Amino acid sequence: MISAICGVNSLSRVSVPSFKGRRQVLPENGNDSFIPSIKAIDGNITDEDAARFLKTTENFKNCVGCGYTSYVFKTGKYAIKSPRTDHSDKYWIGVGNDKILKEYAILKKISDISPDIAVKPVGLIQKKGFYHIVEDFIDGCHPYDNNMNDAHLKDLMSKFTQLDKNGICSADLQSANIFFLKDGSSRLIDLGSYTFLSDNGSTIPSDGLPVEFYKEDGKIGLDKLMNTRSESRYAASFFNKNKIDIACDMKNYADNPYLNTKSNISNFEFRNLFTFLREDYVKNPMEILKNYVKAKGEIYHAGMHDFLKKVNIDENDFYIKMSEEKSSQSVKSAKQDLQNAIHYEELAKEVLSNPTEEVLKAEAAKIQLKMFFNPDSWHSSIPHEKGLQDAYNQTIEILKDNISKTEGKTKEYFTETLNGLQERFKNVVFADEQLKIPDDENLIKKLFPESQISKLPQKKYSMAKILGSAAFCSAIAGIIKHKYGSDKQDKKIDK
Repeated sequence: MISAICGVNSLSRVSVPSFKGRRQVLPENGNDSFIPSIKAIDGNITDEDAARFLKTTENFKNCVGCGYTSYVFKTGKYAIKSPRTDHSDKYWIGVGNDKILKEYAILKKISDISPDIAVKPVGLIQKKGFYHIVEDFIDGCHPYDNNMNDAHLKDLMSKFTQLDKNGICSADLQSANIFFLKDGSSRLIDLGSYTFLSDNGSTIPSDGLPVEFYKEDGKIGLDKLMNTRSESRYAASFFNKNKIDIACDMKNYADNPYLNTKSNISNFEFRNLFTFLREDYVKNPMEILKNYVKAKGEIYHAGMHDFLKKVNIDENDFYIKMSEEKSSQSVKSAKQDLQNAIHYEELAKEVLSNPTEEVLKAEAAKIQLKMFFNPDSWHSSIPHEKGLQDAYNQTIEILKDNISKTEGKTKEYFTETLNGLQERFKNVVFADEQLKIPDDENLIKKLFPESQISKLPQKKYSMAKILGSAAFCSAIAGIIKHKYGSDKQDKKIDK
């Protein structure tokens, strides 16, 4: 998705289409009924404010950004994000409208965690069934516009850590959705698609959740599903291990093999960092990689280690019992997984905080592997599913080589990482035709030109099982069943 909010430095790249004869179309089924007047339905704005704000959207000279499902307009110090109503396919009009409401809900939640993580929401407006977000206008630049430096990486790492600890993960941390401000800090935008960790430990995708779940007592939010402490939700997540097919979406999950949660770190690495390191955005990509890995150890893994130590799995905990697994054996297994997760974070904190060449090579290989796991990416001249096994083989060989060269905690870290990766990939079925990643497109070859990576034996399978999985659908069904006592839900999931 194209940037939802554009600063001054981005205006030259914004392409605003012609809007002659533009006709507004009411949302389809599943949205609110027709409301003839403009109404402020949430936030710190009045109906009069709402009417004034929406006048901005009547003149497309005020449009400063557009994506597939939304436009962004600037009015003074505020931005108005509105759904696109000029799609020929009415389905996408409804999807875009739903995304506006869902994005507002998560922005409220994030603002409560910390007001400087993402763009700040001011209010939500409804007009004729359509939603419009009023939010602060952000003026800055994107990572690809300006070299990401050490301060940027540390600030991003801190914010990713806060979001991960709260179980909130953006699905689109590309360069256009990250702003660097003049003071060196960062802000996240365009959170129309995301996942969150619910009270029963299930990871729920926003695109698959009906808008009704975001409304309660006349207010917009996620209190229906995120009403407990983050430690309790993480505790419950250890009982959902067998319900999650991580292999189907490994690129978005935490590196820690004992966690069943998604991570902003992983999304950032394959959507943003891979290209930044491989292309000519910086003169010394190795320095960027080293600073990134060091910050990852000192900030992210250190923060997750301290957080997980506060997670308590109690057999009598109400939120643990919500997760269907109630036997003493399942509690014992969950406690062991928690201890293993804490130990892994401790190892990662120590090893990555002082990265050697072996550590940097392994991290670069993992970043490339995540990128090739993304079937929608365009970063390679070969289809990603056909280069996936080569990326996997390279990562496995590097980890095995590092194990043979190191000792102590470093050796233990590489061993745990290798075992976890092999476990996650045991159900991955590779495409019948596998191709070697071209050397000039290979991140490992670019960063470590002297590296000798042999080719491991390849298995021949079909990629269909990965792309055809609907593991998250069962998670949604479970939470609906818990809340309403029925699993009769036939909503279309927008992947």
